[in-house]
This record gives sequence, C-alpha cells and structure tokens, in this order.
Amino acid sequence: MYRLKIANISLKLAPNLPHRLLEERFISLLQSCKRSNQVHQVQAQIITNGFQYNQYITPKLVSVCSSLKRMAYARQLFDQIPDPNIAVWNSMFRGYALSESYREVVVLFFQMKSMDIPPNCFTFPVVLKSCGKINALIEDKQVHCFLFKCGFRGNPFVGTTLIDMYSAGGAIGDAYKIFSEMFERNVVAWTAMINGYILVGDLVSARRLFDLAPERDVVLWNIMVSGYIEDGDMVEVRKLFDEMPNRDVMSWNTLLNGYANNGNVEALERLFEEMPERNIFSWNALIGGYAHNGLFFEVLSAFKRMLSESVVSPNDATLSTVLSACARLGALDLGKWVHVYAGSHGLEGNVYVGNALMDMYAKCGIIENAIAVFQGMKTKDLISWNTLIGGLAMHGRGVDALNLFI
Repeated sequence: MYRLKIANISLKLAPNLPHRLLEERFISLLQSCKRSNQVHQVQAQIITNGFQYNQYITPKLVSVCSSLKRMAYARQLFDQIPDPNIAVWNSMFRGYALSESYREVVVLFFQMKSMDIPPNCFTFPVVLKSCGKINALIEDKQVHCFLFKCGFRGNPFVGTTLIDMYSAGGAIGDAYKIFSEMFERNVVAWTAMINGYILVGDLVSARRLFDLAPERDVVLWNIMVSGYIEDGDMVEVRKLFDEMPNRDVMSWNTLLNGYANNGNVEALERLFEEMPERNIFSWNALIGGYAHNGLFFEVLSAFKRMLSESVVSPNDATLSTVLSACARLGALDLGKWVHVYAGSHGLEGNVYVGNALMDMYAKCGIIENAIAVFQGMKTKDLISWNTLIGGLAMHGRGVDALNLFI
C-alpha cells in the first residue's frame, strides 16, 4: 500500500505539480515514514525527481533517518551533499544528540566551524548541551566564545540554554551573568534563572527574581511552589498556591505531592477533596502519599474508591503502589485481583508491575507465582532479578537463588 502511494505520486502528480507543491508532498511523505524501508522508497522518488539536494527536503530526510535511529545512514546521506545548509547541519546535530552520541555532535560542530558555515540560534543549544553531557569543558568555552562572536549573546533561545547549563553545573554566578546580559528576557528565560537558583538551594534569590518577573505563567508558579516544597516550607507553599491566578490540575498535584512528601496526611486529604478536577497523577499522589507515610490500609481504600468513583483508569504506578501495600499487609486476595486486572488492561507485561507482583507473591508466601511472573516478563531489569533472587532466598531456596544469579 505504501509503495503504491509512492508510485502514484511519482507517476501521476510529479509531472503536473508546481515545484513548491511537490516539495511539500515529499516532506509530508517523509514525515509519515515509520520504517527504514519506507524512507528508502521515498528517497528513490526524491532522487528520480531531482530533489536529492533540495534545501527543504534534504534536512527532513536526514531528520527522519535520525528519528529512526539510523544515524550511520543519515551521515552517509549528509556526506553526499555537496553544500549542506545550516538546516541540514542542525538535523545532524539533533540526530546525534537524540542517539546520545554527544561527542559526534561536538566533533561535527567544529568541522562546520572550520568550514566557515554560519550557525543559527538553533545550533548552539544542542551543541552546548552535548558539551555538558561529555564534560567537554574546553570545547564548551570555545563554543561559548564563538556564539558571542557570532552575535548570539543576547538571543533568548541560546541564553536560556546557557542558563540551564551553568545552573546544572552549580555555576549560578555565570548563569546570572548570562541572564543579566540578555537583551530580551521572555518568561522561559526568567523561569530558567529562577529554577537555577532553586537548584543551588538559594530560595531567597529565586523568590526575589520571581517577584520581579514581568510575566509569570503557570509553569513559573509551579516551579516556585516546588522550590518551597523541596525546602519543606509548606506554610509559604500554601500561601503562594493561594495567590496563584491560573491554577491547573498540575498545580494542585504539585501541592498534593508536597503534603505527601512532608508527612502532612490530613492536609493531603483536605486538598484532594477541594480539587475541582483530578487526573491519574492526582490519584497517584493520594495513594502514593498514604504509602509514603506507611498507611497501607488507606492505600487499599483509596484504590477501591478510585475504581468506584473515578473515570480515570489506574496506570503502572498505581498498581505498583497498591501491590506493594498488599505485600506489606499480606493481602493476597486483593493482590491476585490486581494481577488479573493488570492482565486484562495490558499492564501485566509492564516491568514495574511485574516487579511489584513478584514482590507481593514472595512476601505473601507463594513463591511459585513469583517465578511464573518472572518467567512471563518479556523485559526484566536489575530489580526484577534482585526481587526473585531475594524471594527465593526468603523461602529457603538458596540453591535456586544462586543458580539464577549464576
């Protein structure tokens, strides 16, 4: 079907379509590609119609190869382009970054620089983040100097990336220097700087900037609230929350988690009842809050209430928490019911649910069921192996545990 679609475009539409419209058709086809063979089919028609070096199509072709994690093929295409424009270079940078090949990003950037190809504002954020990922301090300083030389010192997009990078490394003074030198500071830049102060534990400076910010969206409010939550100052959290003009459901959830993490279960319950709208994260905050504070009977009660009252379905985090409570309480019947529920809702194969099921069965005395869950898991992580080995050892089956380890 996909091959027929390509053929129809090449044989019927191509001779009659204007140049720009044909470009758009090929770009649309590339965006719809889900597999490598589809990309090759589209590329064949691109070449047939003489668009292999097109300044709009080529970046998209490289980008699609990158998204499919075919960076070797993307590089092969890139190396065949006689004069790639900056959009193509940026596609390569993004592709390498997405595949976590950060050193390749840095090497390719300096290759571009040696060829005197001018970057744009989309180039530097990817390159700077890649330098940070591999701790390339010398290269990072060189990139920083180069972006100043190219006139991007005050660009809000580049500046925000620099603020994030310096803040993450604890260099809050350098981050603020970048912020203060920016010609145009949008709400994203203010948010990055305030979050930087929160990351280094300077809530006084964060709040000072927050109060000075000319624009405060819901993200900035939530970040400031989260900063006070991490500091344990729930009085200031509630005061700030009550002043928030446009609270969304995530604002409520942030406060819910704050009360849960700080052990104020009564405030957690009151706030949950006050909420005008609840989503899965709201229910998980309540259920997880009970578990965090050792109230395992309340975990089960909240889960039953969720199933009876809410249109929201439990997810893997919900079931993992509930199964953990079942393990603590020895509630085998409910644990088995959750197992059936997970299977009927496509969650039995989830690694987190599988780990929680093994733990529950092992602690409730049915190690054979734990083994069966382990054997049925398509994906296993370190916790999966440790849970089963620990369960076998708990039941006096040390030899089996040792054999599994070996």
